[in-house]
Formats: sequence, C-alpha cells, structure tokens
Amino acid sequence: MKKLKSDKRRQSIISRQRLYSDIHFKEWKKKSRRLLISVPKKSRNVELERRRKKLKKEQLNKIFAPVNFSFNKNTNEVVEFIRKIEILYQNGKGVYVDLRLVEHIDYGSIVSLLSILIQFRRKRININGNFPEDKGCEKILRESGFIYNLFSNKRDDERYCIENGGHNSITTYGWKKVDTALSAKIINESSMTIWDDERRCQGVQRCIGELMLNTNNHARPGQKGALNWWLYVNHDAERKIVSFAFVDFGIGIFESLKNKPSDSKFFGWLEKVKNKILNMDNGKILKMIMSGEFHSTVTGKYYRGKGLPGIAEAFRRNQLSNLLIVSNNAVGDLAKDEYMVIDSSFNGTYIYWELNEENEYCI
Repeated sequence: MKKLKSDKRRQSIISRQRLYSDIHFKEWKKKSRRLLISVPKKSRNVELERRRKKLKKEQLNKIFAPVNFSFNKNTNEVVEFIRKIEILYQNGKGVYVDLRLVEHIDYGSIVSLLSILIQFRRKRININGNFPEDKGCEKILRESGFIYNLFSNKRDDERYCIENGGHNSITTYGWKKVDTALSAKIINESSMTIWDDERRCQGVQRCIGELMLNTNNHARPGQKGALNWWLYVNHDAERKIVSFAFVDFGIGIFESLKNKPSDSKFFGWLEKVKNKILNMDNGKILKMIMSGEFHSTVTGKYYRGKGLPGIAEAFRRNQLSNLLIVSNNAVGDLAKDEYMVIDSSFNGTYIYWELNEENEYCI
C-alpha cells in the first residue's frame, strides 16, 4: 500500500514538472505560472490543451536545444542549435525554443540564446519557448534574468542591465559602445566577491575593453557601433569565482579577415600565413592570432599587446583563468592549449573566462 502511494506521488511530481515545462516564455512573463498552479487538477489538462492549440496557430518553427546546453562543454551542438535559430531569423520566420529536455545549462549558452532572440523581437518576428523539466536548469534560466531581458521594451540603442540576487549574483549587460566606467564597476564588484577588498584586475579590464572595442569596430564591416555586445557576469561567493561570458553576433573573426579592405594592415594575410602552416585550417590560424604570431607574420612588426592576443597574454600572465573563444568554426581552449575546427559555424564571437583567488592583481 505504501509503495502504491509512493508511485502515485512520483507520477504526480512528474506530471507537475511537465506542466511547468508547458508554461511558455510569454506566459511566464505574465506571471501566469502561479495562476496555473492554482487551477484545479481536473481543469489543468483543458488549460494545457488550450495552450497547445494556441501554439499551433502561431505556426512557429520548433527548435530543440541539446540536452547538454553548455557553450563551454558542448560547443558544436550549441553552435548548431544557435545557427538553426539564426537561419529562421534571416528568413523572417518565427521560432519556438524547446528547452524541455535540457539537463545541463550554463550562462554562456543563456546569453547567446538571449542575444539572438532579442534580434527577433526587434524585427517583430514571433518567438516563444518553454522551460527545462530539470528543476535545477529551470531555476538557473529563471534567475538569470533571461525572460526580463527578452521581453523588455528597450529601444535598439538603449543599455541593458538586469541584476538578480539570490545564491549567485548574476548581471546581464548589453550595449553598443565602449564603456570604461562599466568595466571599472564590474572589476570593483568582482574583487569584492573574491578578495573582500578592491583590487585592480588588469586582465579583466583588458578583456572587457578589447571585446567592446572589437564589437564596435569590426562586428559589421563599414558600420561602427552597429551591433550590441552582451556580457554575463556571475558571482559565486562561496567558491570565490566570478565568471564572464561575452557574446556578439557580428560576422566573426575569420569572416572579418576575409573582408579586410586594401588599406588595412591585414589585407592579403592569407598569402603570408599559408607558408607558415601545414594543412591550414581556422583552428590553427586562431592559435596564431592568440599567440601574436599572426600579427607579426602579416605586418612584419612586433605585436604590441592589443586585441585578442592581448587577452591571451593576460591569460598567460595568470591575470584570468579558463579562457575559451569560439568564432565562426574555430574553437580555442587556452587552458588546455587546444585549438580545433567544429562542424557548425557561429556567426559572431563568444569568449568565456573566470577570475579567482589564484589570479594576479594589483592593489
């Protein structure tokens, strides 16, 4: 008898989890989750059926997120998932993001998904989606500020800054310009989380500044300041770690290199580089870029510590940890010294890094 009751209880929990996953993005924003829970059990199936019919009428294209929705640990599948959504955007078609089966999620993936879906919103292309059945993943997504950012009524040129409290302090920033005051604020808050005191974190300063500048100058050829950059900052006070994920949906490093004008110092780079690399691919070129060798090979001048090589130099000086970069079809994991080519192509640039107690700083 006890076992029967236990089985019924388990089924009830599973049913409720499925019920939560059928609460769509727009309905969560309207706080209807709480209202739905208060609906009598006999009426819930009717309510869910009504929602399914409504979704069918919207004629959205359903795209399933990978079970391991982690940009850092499952890069190829996440890039492919984002790419499918981007194709719908380019064709002006609505999308339904199905996150129901996600069992692992990280903030890099969330900010990447957010940044592409906001483009749908700005073009008035219909979007919707659901939440993971896994309660831990559902909580991470909910507390990340994803929904509030996605459905905020900001103009294209306005800043995004959504802060969330709780066990981990998570902040989402988004803008088009280089913002040195914001960099200083982020560094101050990060040092307080890790060392309980203000520190000058030159590696983080260099990362944020260079990435903002790159997005402003190079994300869209011939159009400075045309695209948003996005930055997630996650404070883990217990582990004394602050993690960062920076995303822009420009054309990416290698497409940018292909489009260099004749007056650029990098024009004609391919002929100069191909003699240096056997079986050349973008993974090997990315390694050259991050080491500074690409700059010296193409320009004939000593590299002076700017741009992406400057960020890699900050990593080598132990000013930051766990640096990962994804752009077009190339991935560079500097902590493992691994550079590779993936099957899918990410139209933009994604960079992740961490700051912890072992990293160098200045007082």
